[in-house]
Amino acid sequence: MSKLAAVLCLVCLMLTVLCLGLLITDMATTGRLETFEQVLTHAARLHGLFYATYLNVALLTVAAIALFAVLYAWLKPTAPGWIVIGLVFTPIYGVLNLVAYLSQVTLVPALVTLRLDPQYTAAADMLLRLTLRA
Repeated sequence: MSKLAAVLCLVCLMLTVLCLGLLITDMATTGRLETFEQVLTHAARLHGLFYATYLNVALLTVAAIALFAVLYAWLKPTAPGWIVIGLVFTPIYGVLNLVAYLSQVTLVPALVTLRLDPQYTAAADMLLRLTLRA
């Protein structure tokens, strides 16, 4: 069990380092994004780095959930009280993270396309402001 936990820790570490590398690369290539229009222009490009970043963090979430499951099984006999907190936290963490990250990959491209229709531009802008946190 401890070997599986160690492997999952290593996977999480590698995905985290990759995530940081992708974010730094993206920030270095785009510069400062201070206005909604700048953020929207950046998001509308929908380049490979955009998809790679969000798919990477979705994989990181799955790996972290697997790590939490292994830690639950491994530590249950020694810390049964504390382990209940992890049992409650893990599904909530997993669902919220996956919804947040995968919505960036699915919802943002759809809203960018919807924004091109003058009838839906205002609604798409409002939803893009919420999803892009701009």
